[in-house]
Amino acid sequence: MGKYNWTIASIEERLQRLNVMLNNETDPNKIEMLRSDITILQDYIDDYYNEEEEEKLKLLDAYDGVKENLGDIPFLWQDFKDFRDFTKNGISTFIELKNCTLSKDDLLDLTHDFYRSLDHYFYGHFMKTFYRRRDHIVFRSLQGKSPYKGETINIPSLKESFIEVKRDYTIDDVFTTIHEYGHATSGAINPKHTLYPKILFSEVDAIFFELICADYLEILFKNGEPTLNKISRHDTMCWTADELAIKIRLMEYERKLKHDFTTNKALKNGAKIACGVHPEEIEDILQDPDVGGEIYLTSYMLALELYKIFREDKEKALYYLRKFILMECYTEEEYYSNIKRFGLVPNLSTREMHQEFQNEAMRLTRKKKKPKHN
Repeated sequence: MGKYNWTIASIEERLQRLNVMLNNETDPNKIEMLRSDITILQDYIDDYYNEEEEEKLKLLDAYDGVKENLGDIPFLWQDFKDFRDFTKNGISTFIELKNCTLSKDDLLDLTHDFYRSLDHYFYGHFMKTFYRRRDHIVFRSLQGKSPYKGETINIPSLKESFIEVKRDYTIDDVFTTIHEYGHATSGAINPKHTLYPKILFSEVDAIFFELICADYLEILFKNGEPTLNKISRHDTMCWTADELAIKIRLMEYERKLKHDFTTNKALKNGAKIACGVHPEEIEDILQDPDVGGEIYLTSYMLALELYKIFREDKEKALYYLRKFILMECYTEEEYYSNIKRFGLVPNLSTREMHQEFQNEAMRLTRKKKKPKHN
């Protein structure tokens, strides 16, 4: 097998190995972990071989899915709406990243050096996965309209992580590699970190690593590209918040009516009255493939606060991160309460950071467009 490569056969072989281990295991805790790992690998294999195009859900069915996802987390609704209000209209400057010719070795060297710059604790757990990079990471070209640029398959029972990075050949490739190794590192620290009911917060660590790596890379590249990439990702979260706020307002309006929407026409009229959204727009918002907007925004709000702390006190931020990764609770709301209790409060710094990102975007894009004089 070539350098920096793994295939579906690698995952299928691990699945077979896990099934053998399960048949011979008697420890209840290990059995639970094996079954969880087997489910994750089987789902990945099924998705890999599924060649059917995902059908667009009927509008009311899509809306039922939205209600199911958001209906379980009403304690976050106000945070979503506040983030949307603090970042209204997103970043007003158009951002386009330059092509970047970094090799696979370059991406891995930068990722290694970034994690080494943190502290011994995180670097040590990072190396548990990184030392097996030859056959546990694969780089492919980004194709189609996939919402994901990377994926990490943690297999706690085997103490392994398989990473896939889909390249678009910009500086974003470094961010994606660091992001995915963030998931692997956290999995090495706490094998239960990405399992239910912590899934809602499962991107906090990886997104935080992206935010601080932007500043780290800016010192190396000195060309504004890492900062612009950080700002572009923030802008994506602004639009995610806008769509979530629309969905929440629509659900709140439906509750006031005291009966469910029973026709597409009634739903579209409700969206127009409650949200000021045209029928075509609400169709796009509700029928887009679910890419976990509530997970990413929840995680981003907390990662942004952790980033703000890191810039003022690195040791304190990494202590909070370590405590968060090791945290184990019984419900999503319990996680939410405990995270706030030790100092990460959503939207405490959102308005300030959004303004900073807006100013940086204007400065850097103006600089890039500045005409050259002979």
